[in-house]
Amino acid sequence: MTLLGTSVSKMTIYIRLLVLHVCALNTYIVHIESKEATPPNWPPPPTNTILENAAEWGATKYLQLVQKSGLDKTLYNGKGPLTIFVPNNDAFDNLNPDVLKQLESNQTFLQQILLYHTVNATVVDNDLRQNERLFPTMLKPRELRSELYIEGTKVGVWTVSGAMLQYGDVMSTNGVVQGLMSLIYPLPEKNIYDYISGDKNFTIIKKVIDVAGLNTTFKDKDPHTLFAPLDEAFDTVPKSFLDKVLSSPSLAKYVLYNHMINCTVYSVGFFNDQPMSNMNGKPMNFDTDYYRDTIAVNNISITERDLPVTNGVIHGMNGILYPPQFSEYQAM
Repeated sequence: MTLLGTSVSKMTIYIRLLVLHVCALNTYIVHIESKEATPPNWPPPPTNTILENAAEWGATKYLQLVQKSGLDKTLYNGKGPLTIFVPNNDAFDNLNPDVLKQLESNQTFLQQILLYHTVNATVVDNDLRQNERLFPTMLKPRELRSELYIEGTKVGVWTVSGAMLQYGDVMSTNGVVQGLMSLIYPLPEKNIYDYISGDKNFTIIKKVIDVAGLNTTFKDKDPHTLFAPLDEAFDTVPKSFLDKVLSSPSLAKYVLYNHMINCTVYSVGFFNDQPMSNMNGKPMNFDTDYYRDTIAVNNISITERDLPVTNGVIHGMNGILYPPQFSEYQAM
């Protein structure tokens, strides 16, 4: 399996076209996929366990934590099948030192993180290609969410709850190994509405949600991406206009729809020159550098990206997403 192109082996006998509908893009992408002729008893059955294969792929820091957790002698030593999502060594090197220290010193916390990265079933490439598919983890009731993002006409990146896949489908005697480029953390605990309600930096947008009557929408399981202005972003908004928003449900909903996409788009899914449509049908244009150190949407910086929730994702912003003509707001 390859993540950024098409895998073609010398046994390829034909190709087929897979048409993918891309979240929030008014387009369809054609992906050329190989189909292989397989001789009898090929591929040979796996001989390594999931942990042995993780070791072969160089996930030494992950394995050290598994051993520290004690799960190597219990859960991961069983018959399975299990799918483990294994962060690479760089993922732990780039982790917040306080989180890494907690992983190394708090066995209960460590086990919870490892169980969140484990599915009690076989999860393979074809499963992960399905946008918005949820996989129950062994840290019940939490789930993993799969997304596939396409850049231009190329196959883009697979993600699992926002973490990019590095390699996949390493078949093992007791399951499958899927390699990740980052640790999935923090874990999603709340829906969008409850997250916004509990964060002191989002008190104003929470009021807008309440006036618009969208609190139920943000509590439902249907996924959304919310670009949430921080309270400080409203400092530049005329008080008269904000008062009007907070007294008009229709205007409040229009403002919110300008900050919403009706599917889950993590920051790795933002591409230059590839706009998405918000829920008002207006374009959202993204600007990011090569290393994604900075990301902006319609020239507004995303300052808090990929805030984890159970029904999508939140991106905190330092500004307001006005429509192309501000008069559209004022006239409502």
